This record gives sequence, structure tokens and C-alpha cells, in this order.
Amino acid sequence: RPSDALIWALEDPPFGGPVAGIAAGLAALDSHLAAHCAEQPAGWLIVLACDLPWGADAARLLVTSASALEKIGQPNDGVHLNDYTGHAQWLAGIYRAAALRAAVDRLGDRVNGASMRELLEGLNLVGVLDEGGAGIDVDTWQDVESSTARLTGAPNHPARPEE
Repeated sequence: RPSDALIWALEDPPFGGPVAGIAAGLAALDSHLAAHCAEQPAGWLIVLACDLPWGADAARLLVTSASALEKIGQPNDGVHLNDYTGHAQWLAGIYRAAALRAAVDRLGDRVNGASMRELLEGLNLVGVLDEGGAGIDVDTWQDVESSTARLTGAPNHPARPEE
């Protein structure tokens, strides 16, 4: 049985993509909060893809970055990692809960199959360079080999395999 400290959610129908998964997760979280919590929920939500071997490192970087931006008063709806090419990694991000809920509500019943670009369109986001490769995902067998080499400390492994 899953821990009572965890909330499990699956998009319905299954395999609707990450936006549908985020919508399902938000709905499950809201339901849980309404039933069990008198306190206000956290203002930030971390979104991490399931294929990030260094997700904990990504979460630390995201929380640190969002906190630093709040301290200097820079308004934003979220922070995401950018890979070494400058490509946004939206599934390694921390987002204001209200902004993420509003984005899901805007899509409505179009969450199944929606892209992260569609979900986050119009939000004021800050990209943080992921110098350490915390947001590297594992999509191919070559990624598995590179990640295994990195985890085992094998020399001369690239942060991201050449494609």
C-alpha cells in the first residue's frame, strides 16, 4: 500500500501525456487538501519528469533559484531548467501553484495530448542554466549508457550523448 504521505494520481484516460498528468496531479492534490488540510497549501509546485535520474539535484537547484528570485523581488510564475543548448526543460521546473492551476483551467478538456508549451504559454518563466546536468533525461539506450557511466563515475562520459 502506498504511504499515506504520498498522493497518487493517473490521468484518465491513461497515456494522455505530461500535461494531462499534471492536471490529474493537481486535481488529486486539491481533493486531498480539501479533505485533510486546514492550512493553506504551498505556493509552489515542483514538476519533475519520471525519467530524470538526477531529479533530486534538479529539485534542489529549482528551489534555490526560485528562492533567490523571490528574495530579490523578481516576479515570475515559475523557474525551469535550460539544458546546455539553451533548450527549456519544462518537466524540470518549479511553478507557482496558482499559475499552474490557471493554465490547466485555461486548457480545460484539452489537457489530453496538450504540449507543455501550450500549458505554459503566457506564463512569466525564468530559465536557469543546468550546468551540472541535473535535468538530463533518459529517452534512449544511448542515454541509459551515458547515465550509467555518469552514475558509476566512468571517465570521459559526455553530459549528453551526441545525437
